[in-house]
Amino acid sequence: MFFSLGDLMGKQKSRAARLSEGIAKMRIGLDEVTTIKDEIENWKSNLEGTNLENTELYGRLEEAYDTLESACSEIESQLDELENVEIPVPYRG
Repeated sequence: MFFSLGDLMGKQKSRAARLSEGIAKMRIGLDEVTTIKDEIENWKSNLEGTNLENTELYGRLEEAYDTLESACSEIESQLDELENVEIPVPYRG
């Protein structure tokens, strides 16, 4: 396990700040997956209306797109839930 200088000096970020940063990183990852999903959709669309529309490649592209679409939607929903998490602040009397 690695510790930052802030951890060693007792200046660790709050749980809420760390959660927010984690969610932001997850959204960056989701954006990349969404970009790939869109590229697959464009690739698939370019095959429509051609003899390649009935090939194994087209079917695999369709399956990949459907899986990514479903996963992206689910992840987006879960991220929305995470953003609504309220972490209590400990009482320091």
